Amino acid sequence: MKTNISIVFAFCILVSCQEDLHVNRPGLDLSNASERFEQMYTEGLDVAIRTLDETLRKEGNGIFLDKPSLQANTFHHWRNNFFYAESFDAQAFLSENLEDISGRNVIIDPNTSEFVEILEKAYSGPQLMVLKGFLDELFLTDDYMEAKILAKNFHNNLSDSNLSIEEKLELHAIGSGVYALADFLENGGMDRFGEQMAVLAKGSGYSSNLRCRVDMRAVWGSAVINGGYGAVRGGLIGCAGGTVVFPLLGTASGCVGGAVMGGAVGFIEGAIAGVAGSLLYSCWRA
Repeated sequence: MKTNISIVFAFCILVSCQEDLHVNRPGLDLSNASERFEQMYTEGLDVAIRTLDETLRKEGNGIFLDKPSLQANTFHHWRNNFFYAESFDAQAFLSENLEDISGRNVIIDPNTSEFVEILEKAYSGPQLMVLKGFLDELFLTDDYMEAKILAKNFHNNLSDSNLSIEEKLELHAIGSGVYALADFLENGGMDRFGEQMAVLAKGSGYSSNLRCRVDMRAVWGSAVINGGYGAVRGGLIGCAGGTVVFPLLGTASGCVGGAVMGGAVGFIEGAIAGVAGSLLYSCWRA
């Protein structure tokens, strides 16, 4: 995965814009944040699966994820249903490149410096102290039920933490993404993936492999790191001004709201790339 250098160097803008990050906005109510975000992610995953024929394409010997198409499908489905931000520049947010998911590069190692650095850019030190324990346990499991339990425990720990309400909002989005993804795959989502990928691989030079398995550590890692990239990109754009309204939850600053929106879109993108890439690498071989 290649780092977007312009985003990394521009991150200082995001930091300077977050002067109100620690303000507890009375308009935010997180009592049903996990349920609301879980619904958002579930719908986003459903949209992503239904449009895989648009977002995955064969080129030569490779299979590529059309990131702009996937992001646009997800963002526009969510917009005005799960968030509202009149001043958010969606066009500037949507990326413009394809990601090759055909090979070993889809395997994400959470111990790499790149993985650590992007999370440090996306989240504050106090947030990372709360987040690290959750991720350390998550990356050790490939069991959907255990992942959902970890996500629920993470939400409970957030409620007891000293983080600001906006910092909690950002982390609720991560935990809900993990819960929704595990629940989606457990309840038929993986089969839907497999059906779509079998059609795509057929006649493309890939041969089936009977020892087929999905590396869930790679899937969790891909979702989380892409969520981090999305949070940085979305936060930068959101800091340009205004606020973001999350229906049933309340209003967040532009920086935080943009980070939540961008992180959620990035998480879906990473989940799709992680599952599809792991299936290609494990179930079919070029």
